[in-house]
Amino acid sequence: LNRRIPQIVGSYFITGTSLVFFVQYLVDKYHFSGHYPTLTIFALIGILPTVIILSYFHGAPGKDQWTKIEKIGIPINILFIGCVLFFGDRLNIWELEEYAKPENVRDTFLINMHSSPELYTWIDAVKDKEEFPDIPGKVEIFSDSLLDETINYVTSYLGTKFFTLDVDLHYPTTELKPLLDKYPPHEMLFAGAITEKELENNMIEVYDLYKKQGIYLDGIMNVVFVRFLPQGETHWGRSFFYSFYELMGGKKFNVW
Repeated sequence: LNRRIPQIVGSYFITGTSLVFFVQYLVDKYHFSGHYPTLTIFALIGILPTVIILSYFHGAPGKDQWTKIEKIGIPINILFIGCVLFFGDRLNIWELEEYAKPENVRDTFLINMHSSPELYTWIDAVKDKEEFPDIPGKVEIFSDSLLDETINYVTSYLGTKFFTLDVDLHYPTTELKPLLDKYPPHEMLFAGAITEKELENNMIEVYDLYKKQGIYLDGIMNVVFVRFLPQGETHWGRSFFYSFYELMGGKKFNVW
């Protein structure tokens, strides 16, 4: 019989390759989960037996007729793929390598220092709660010049302090800072100033962005600088809140 198996299978591979590249483009552009291209490749390879069966029995001129092999083989093939995808998701197989760090990699942290205007919203959310009696009478954010001076000093100090240790410190870019400046001190987080789900989604995005650069974060240290004036005092003081955020297993949000 004059079957067109090579042409059909060849067209399938070309189309499948284009699909993989398109999915990778979507991952890079819209920061979708990094395992989508892997799932696409698996699905394309997994469905290959069905493609070969169809091209063999329907790749010749003349009237098509479904055979017993097709009626049994194709459903089994599709059922197998469905089971692997379902149980792979349930057992977290597809995520095992998503945030897995290569061996012998230094501890890596992202340090974000800010004095965001969000501070006023956070304080309003907790100032009337009994569990926050220590908030001073008046609190202000740093001026831009004072914040820049403080960040430069702290960055230089940390670079000297951790130079000989097995630790890598990274600092966010200007584009990334607005995302990280939403992170409140953990006490205010638990008071409901912002939802954990929103921060968790932000963290996944940040982790993914650094992972694409070959940087596997162990956590994010968030430092909020403030000026405060205690009740009854005339001199302003300076202080800071700090919190450590991490994604355990690349998914589970944790803060302390």
